[in-house]
Amino acid sequence: MLLLGIFSSCGNQGKVVFTTGLGKEDIFRIGQIRCQKGEALVYLACAKAQYEAAFGKEVWQVKSDRGTLKIGVKQGVLEKLARVKTLCLMAKEKGVTLTAQEEEAVAKATQEFYAGLSKAECKSLGLTQEKIKKLYEEYALANKTYEAIIGDVNTEVSDDEARRVTVESIFFKTWTTNGNGEIIYYQQDMADNVYKEALRVRQLALEEGADFAALASQYNEEPVFTRSFGKGEADSTIEQVVFQLATNEISQVVSTKEGYYLFRCISTFDQDHTLENKSRILETRKKEKFVQEYDAFAEKLTSQLNNSLWEDLPLDIPYAKKDLNFFEIYNRHFAKG
Repeated sequence: MLLLGIFSSCGNQGKVVFTTGLGKEDIFRIGQIRCQKGEALVYLACAKAQYEAAFGKEVWQVKSDRGTLKIGVKQGVLEKLARVKTLCLMAKEKGVTLTAQEEEAVAKATQEFYAGLSKAECKSLGLTQEKIKKLYEEYALANKTYEAIIGDVNTEVSDDEARRVTVESIFFKTWTTNGNGEIIYYQQDMADNVYKEALRVRQLALEEGADFAALASQYNEEPVFTRSFGKGEADSTIEQVVFQLATNEISQVVSTKEGYYLFRCISTFDQDHTLENKSRILETRKKEKFVQEYDAFAEKLTSQLNNSLWEDLPLDIPYAKKDLNFFEIYNRHFAKG
């Protein structure tokens, strides 16, 4: 997985925290490595193009309580750049370098990107062919360092660990809401009555020829009727019950903080969902390993941000109007390798 995707999935983890102060062309410094204005503009142009391709050019007019989308996008770009630079520093510590084949891919990607820019655009962006090459080298090195970090992650995920079961459910709630929408839990005597009702419905469900779905349409007090569970995805009390059910078996009444449940097992092993869950479990392992090692390294670094320069950088960059995407070019040439 390329770092562009990894960065977007890390949320607030793996951040480098900046202080203020730097020269006019440096956006930030992390340790002994710097990010300059031209580099940041390339990433910003790609972000702008990606958002407009997905949501249209009108997307920049959208506002929320968190501010404009532009601010959020720029913050995301800053974090991506910081991670690339930090991973390049980690590469030195780990002895990660690019092979001759990877250097050749860098050269080809550089040539394609540079050829798509006019001299005027290069001047306004502060880019040279050498600077573009440096961008591709660092991005490739960051990807390779990421792969080195997750290289010893156990890729074996057992069927049992990834197993998903599918059930039908009937829920009997033990709460209500007041005029402010706040949850008010029933007194014990009222909760006991709900429990007795759940027991009664269970007996109906156990009768020969009973239709569990019909009972659910009459008694279920939540919108969900059919659901799939993977291990660790549900309340532990519920999980303990549903993973022990046989196909078509109806559970005992299950007590939770919100109320009582009845479950009917439809499938004890959903092959398609289990395979999907294996992939999710493996990606979670990789993310956890990466974040743990990355954060430990980043905490030791000193960082500076040229806040005024960064805030003044626009998203409306001339070359962004072209079909010229730094990351797509990278993917094409490194896929060939």
